[in-house]
Amino acid sequence: MVGLLRFILVFGVIYFGVRFLLRLLMPWIIVRMSQSMAKRYGFDTKGFNKKEEVTKKSKPKTPKVGEYIDYQEIDE
Repeated sequence: MVGLLRFILVFGVIYFGVRFLLRLLMPWIIVRMSQSMAKRYGFDTKGFNKKEEVTKKSKPKTPKVGEYIDYQEIDE
């Protein structure tokens, strides 16, 4: 019985430890893999992680489509 509890405890610690480490390391692994694939296929990797400058955006102009006409059903 003690052996089973010890096994479950060790398995749980290893499982949650691996989950924690993967959560920390996966972003770094994905960036490295994407950069190596980009180099392999000849893409430029310098602009991958740079944020574009935010410029002042103007509101899009709404097109004039005419005036609204209420629709009414006609009973025959």
